[in-house]
Amino acid sequence: MAVETARKFLELLTQDSTLQTQYLVTEPQTADEVVQFASAKGFIVSEEEMRVALNESSANGLREKLREQFRNAILPENVVRRKG
Repeated sequence: MAVETARKFLELLTQDSTLQTQYLVTEPQTADEVVQFASAKGFIVSEEEMRVALNESSANGLREKLREQFRNAILPENVVRRKG
């Protein structure tokens, strides 16, 4: 089940400082970029599966930041309207 894969990715992201650093350096800005980052690390999931896993996960500093970042990234008005 891919939602389980997303859960495992989130668990690893909260526990592995090297993966956390890679995530912070990569700075994914959209839901697609978050999913691409997970995929590059071997966790093949969709945006919806990641959203479900994020909503199920318990709050902690990194997960809450990721949840908020992901929530902001997937809002259509935040995806296209950047100018500059």
